[in-house]
Amino acid sequence: MTFQEYFTARKIFNEQRLVDLVEHITEKRWREVFLLIAGMLSNGDGLLKLIKQRIDRLLTTDKKLQEFLCWVNRKANSVKTNEKSTLVRAYYLNLSLKLSLYLSEDPRFNLSRDLSLYLNQDLSPDFNQNLSLYLSQDLIQDPTRLISPDLNGNLTRKVSQDLSLYLNQDLTRDLDRYLELDIAPELKQALQNLNTQLPKEYSDPEIVIQWWLENGQYWAKQLRNVMIEHRDIGHDWEFTKKQKKRLEKYLDANKLLLDCLKECLNHGYVNRIVREEIESTLFLPIDQA
Repeated sequence: MTFQEYFTARKIFNEQRLVDLVEHITEKRWREVFLLIAGMLSNGDGLLKLIKQRIDRLLTTDKKLQEFLCWVNRKANSVKTNEKSTLVRAYYLNLSLKLSLYLSEDPRFNLSRDLSLYLNQDLSPDFNQNLSLYLSQDLIQDPTRLISPDLNGNLTRKVSQDLSLYLNQDLTRDLDRYLELDIAPELKQALQNLNTQLPKEYSDPEIVIQWWLENGQYWAKQLRNVMIEHRDIGHDWEFTKKQKKRLEKYLDANKLLLDCLKECLNHGYVNRIVREEIESTLFLPIDQA
């Protein structure tokens, strides 16, 4: 396979068939060919621009996926930080897709980590501090336990009982902590109303379990509505299997772009303007890319 990849890369490089190459951007078996060619080029501008253009077109025909990218950009712009907006977009994109695509254990999809490593910088305390504050206000440090749809149907009773007690204890503690933050009065009142609905921690476990079985889905829906109204987060995107697959390919392709950029910088030359344009327009909807 290594020989095949090398000779394929050499043929494409010699014939300068880069336009044909980028049509394979979403095919994993072509990954090493891309990286080999990126290392062969004395000037990587043409290849990198072609890859970026192809990536931007991956999601153009899907209105919902474009709306999702618009939301990611809007959330990133709401964070007050000195860091590059691309890093914040990567953070929110990564965080949201961990929930939507169930990729929390997949190292391929830590976009904020990959991007910060590519930029050769650690995320500054300012970045982490501001995001920590915004994530606290967004109530999404672990979204799966806040809005789990399985609580009232698909779980066995034993798991439902354990989850109910765990949810109730954690939510009561977390909401108490959130209410101490300097947040908008309307949001604070909405969270206070939700907090008072929860069974008290000292309640009989059976009472807590029964409350969640009877009220859990409705309570979670109220929380989601509060998150959407006051923090513009918690949207149920309801991606189809086809859309999830397209998003996975989109993420893989962006990771490949960063790796090719690094190869070009290590072995050749990339125009500063080209590099900055690519970096600044990562993970944007097509009308802003």
